[in-house]
Amino acid sequence: MGYFRADKQNKKLTICLGGGFFSWCSVKLDNIIYYYKLYKELPEIIDCTLGFSHYKKGDDKNKDITNIFFEEPSGPFNFDYQNLKSFHFNHQYLVYKDFPFDSYSPFVDYYYKPSNKVKELMNDLTVKYNFDSDKFICVYYRSGDKKSETPIDTPESFIKKTKEVLSENPSKKVIVMSDNTSFEKLARETFEDIVIITEIRETMYKQPPPKPGFTELDAPQGHKGRNQEHGLYMVASVMLLCKCHSIIIGSGNVSLWLALLRGNNTNLHQNLRKKWV
Repeated sequence: MGYFRADKQNKKLTICLGGGFFSWCSVKLDNIIYYYKLYKELPEIIDCTLGFSHYKKGDDKNKDITNIFFEEPSGPFNFDYQNLKSFHFNHQYLVYKDFPFDSYSPFVDYYYKPSNKVKELMNDLTVKYNFDSDKFICVYYRSGDKKSETPIDTPESFIKKTKEVLSENPSKKVIVMSDNTSFEKLARETFEDIVIITEIRETMYKQPPPKPGFTELDAPQGHKGRNQEHGLYMVASVMLLCKCHSIIIGSGNVSLWLALLRGNNTNLHQNLRKKWV
């Protein structure tokens, strides 16, 4: 079985394989763009029943849960297929600044609008963190099992880059999202004016932490994992952070979608294979 099945007769696209939340999003975007380039039209049906398996609740096993996270696309869609650039889900390991955003953004904007539930969480996060996109420099640091896929630079390298960007924009504040409590601690110790989004790390639990102060780094095998709440907060946070004045990211699916949803390479700082590009 491949990553998708295209049924031209029924104008249907079936997404078959993916990994984490934004991995599925990348595979879906890959296949929509491929379908459009091949058939010069959008599929009328996109079946993601097999998708987002980590984020399904018990009764959702055989359901397509895309609309929990994203609004159902509607309305006209027009794009000159002759100008369409190919996209591949492994673009997560390319230089995002070089992306043809004018080619990708129409598809991203059409298929990846936040659902009402995500919008509610975006509003909650905006109030909680007093979020104003133009006032923040976003830093996303992913470690954990990602190092098995691509080299991960040190927390110190990300802190150094953040200092450089902050020195050029001294009126801005730092906002951090990470799966690494050590990085969060270092960031708090380094920057006076800082906000740390904790919901992503905290919702990695399949059940409540067994004791106060328990973190994902303490979790035994099988205790931590993805779940629907985690997915919703991840989408809401990425939808907010992609609009920050500057973003400092690594290379992976979440970083990729911070760039894709941003829709341009302005003030975009990416670490790829331990180098800033």
